[in-house]
Amino acid sequence: MNKRFFLILVLMTLLFGGWGFIAHELGRQQRTTLEDLAELPIYCYVSDTGNLENILEGIQRLEKDLSYSHETGFQAGMDLVESYGLPHTDSTIAGYELPDVITISFPASHAAIQTKAKVMSHLRIYLQDEDIDSQSSAYAKLILRYSNQKDDFIYFTVFISILVLLVFVFGRQVLELRNYIDKQSRRLSVVDVMRYRKKSNKRSFTMFVVPVGVTAAVYYLGVYLSFWENLLIWWSFVVMALICVIGTIISHLIMRSFVMDLQLSQEDSIQVVERMDEEEHA
Repeated sequence: MNKRFFLILVLMTLLFGGWGFIAHELGRQQRTTLEDLAELPIYCYVSDTGNLENILEGIQRLEKDLSYSHETGFQAGMDLVESYGLPHTDSTIAGYELPDVITISFPASHAAIQTKAKVMSHLRIYLQDEDIDSQSSAYAKLILRYSNQKDDFIYFTVFISILVLLVFVFGRQVLELRNYIDKQSRRLSVVDVMRYRKKSNKRSFTMFVVPVGVTAAVYYLGVYLSFWENLLIWWSFVVMALICVIGTIISHLIMRSFVMDLQLSQEDSIQVVERMDEEEHA
């Protein structure tokens, strides 16, 4: 392996490292939006307590994905009085017919979006829309932002994949062609060809393992040591590995085509020289 190979190896590692950093930041943006969504619970106002049991049973079936609390009308009234310092006594509040309040909170996860839709469908069986405060306007804006962030991540992945693939292929081709031409100028023997192929295979393996391996190892080591959260989508590393595989295959095919063309041109040159010799002797 020569200096050019190590320069290409370092370049690819830096590109994958930059890819991982940007993907992590995009993941951070998505995480922040999910946390903002989690701060928008559903408030249900249940006047007909006959439906209360059915409502709570339906919510409990999804309990692993959400949390909820139930307050009677009196408890909700007392909390309101204490929060705002209103001049009301317990007996005054007891005189009002206040609805029970169910507060449903969701975790900061992608699955919670689907869970909230299911909860809303369940609540509408027993409650009117005016009895459900889902904070729909603010929630819709955040959902749109989250959807755009996911699209941005996909666009970024496609763009950086193409860019890195081109750098990988052309960088590798420059290296392999220079090495092959250098060896060819010395008139390769069978042993030299075998050595060249062995070195080429070793370079292919190294370029496949080191850039992605170093990037993934550094990232997950930082996660393990709590330097940062695990916000990078795992399949980003799978795409990086696929880029290395595809780049290696393309480089191999281009190099093989070049070698075959070079051999054919040499054979044609030999035939031309032989014909010229025959004509001179004739």
